[in-house]
Amino acid sequence: MGLSQRQVAEAVGISQSSYAMIEGGHRHPRKEVEKKLADFFGVTVDELFFGQDYHESRLEEPDQKEQE
Repeated sequence: MGLSQRQVAEAVGISQSSYAMIEGGHRHPRKEVEKKLADFFGVTVDELFFGQDYHESRLEEPDQKEQE
């Protein structure tokens, strides 16, 4: 998106250093910060932290079980 860590952090109400630790995988945010980040980027929390494949595979599991 062409934004700095500082811009994203300010948009969701956390410090730049906290955001850098989250982005680097050294810290996991509180639930309310997870939601703010997901909303900011226009994705679900699962997509933000686990990727699109994780979200899609969780949606597909019940269908796969029914087919077996």
